[in-house]
Amino acid sequence: MEYFVGSVATLIAAVVFIMTTNKISSRSSGLSLKRSQSRSLQLILNAGYNIVIPAPPINKDTQAHKHNSKNEIRVVIHEDFAYWIQNNAFLTAKVRGGVIDQTTTKLVDTLAMDKVELDKISFIVEKLNERQSDDRSNPGHKKL
Repeated sequence: MEYFVGSVATLIAAVVFIMTTNKISSRSSGLSLKRSQSRSLQLILNAGYNIVIPAPPINKDTQAHKHNSKNEIRVVIHEDFAYWIQNNAFLTAKVRGGVIDQTTTKLVDTLAMDKVELDKISFIVEKLNERQSDDRSNPGHKKL
């Protein structure tokens, strides 16, 4: 008998709860929230999360793109030195105050380097030659 009384009390409590929540939701049904993809993105960006939105791939082989890629030089800055490849020569110069000092430009001599320096230089050369076909379309993150 005591289980029957507990079951009836639970049933009454559930019915009262459902009826009150239905009244609350029917009162607030006049309020509609704006739901769209751009609104959700704006809310997430305002929340302070770091979200990387990949740029769509650009596969344009235009005359202007060819001209710009011929006139550009890729530079890697590492430990106050800038490294780049120009006219099939591997060059380096000192960086002072975030600006490359052109007066300190010299060829990199790999014959006089030890194993650690050679590994560092080979890594820099790989980074300079990476994505040479179309560097502008890729954000640099391999998973995007």
